[in-house]
Amino acid sequence: MTGIVHHPWGPRLYLAGLRVHHGSAGCALALAGLKRHAPLLTVAGLVMVLDDLADFPWRDCDSH
Repeated sequence: MTGIVHHPWGPRLYLAGLRVHHGSAGCALALAGLKRHAPLLTVAGLVMVLDDLADFPWRDCDSH
C-alpha cells in the first residue's frame, strides 16, 4: 500500500506498506540540506524532527 490514509489524528503517509513519519522524513531533509549547504532545508528538516519527537522511535507499531 502506498499513499495517504485518512486517520482521526491526522493523515498518514505510507510507502511500500510502511508508514513514513515526518520525523524520519525531516532527518532525511536535514541531512540533504547539510550535504547541499542549504541552511533553509536543514532548518526545515530539524523543525519536522522536533515536531515529531514525541512519536520517536518513528515505528508504525509504536505510534498512534
